[in-house]
Amino acid sequence: MNSLSIITSLLICGIILWLLYELTRTAKHLSNTSYNHNRSSIVSLVVILVLIILIAPYLFTSPIFDHYRNVDGSTGGIGDTIGGITAPFINGIAAILVYLAFKEQIKANALIQEQQYFQHIQHQIQRLEDDLYNLSSLTATIKSNITTSSTVMNNYDNGQQVAYYVDSESLNKLIYITTMFQDTLQMIDKIENNRAFMKRKLRLLYVIIYKDELTQLHQTLFRVTHMQSNVDGYIAELLLQIQRLNNTFKNIN
Repeated sequence: MNSLSIITSLLICGIILWLLYELTRTAKHLSNTSYNHNRSSIVSLVVILVLIILIAPYLFTSPIFDHYRNVDGSTGGIGDTIGGITAPFINGIAAILVYLAFKEQIKANALIQEQQYFQHIQHQIQRLEDDLYNLSSLTATIKSNITTSSTVMNNYDNGQQVAYYVDSESLNKLIYITTMFQDTLQMIDKIENNRAFMKRKLRLLYVIIYKDELTQLHQTLFRVTHMQSNVDGYIAELLLQIQRLNNTFKNIN
């Protein structure tokens, strides 16, 4: 075995060890879809693997590797050597390409899901813009119920009003509206693009159409919470929802 073949063998062994190290390091993150791989490094690795696969047959059949030939001069042993060396690299390329395809599929699925979220957000905002339950009518009904309750004698005890009546349907609709705002905010938090813009848009909608009416209603209901009602649970839920929305949108600029 001459010195040239020794140097060449050592060089090939060094390249193989380096490639095995790079393949092992890349393989550790194949199942981690959130890991941000350096695409140029992966492409370089694939190119080097392809070059080795193409060059190896020519290199191992060159005169400097004559000592690997059989006695009769055939290269069967060399073929086995080339196959044994290149097979892991071919498998490595296949694994990397499968990973890249999987990664792109994950990105495509995430994009489709984001589009679905965005469409749902737009639909919810459109419904809120259309004032689907006529907010002014709902709040007027509840205030009227409270005012009327103050004239009903069986709501009094020793001259003090102790009970009031509120239409539960109107309360349910108002709770549904405030819940729509909360659900839309949660949906916006799931999107990556235009998140801040969509939150500002929803806040502006709330301020222009809903805030004043709901805040006034909150004050009205809060003043009578010491009395008994036919809908105590609904009243408590609505007061909590209105306060939560006011606090949330106050922190959105």
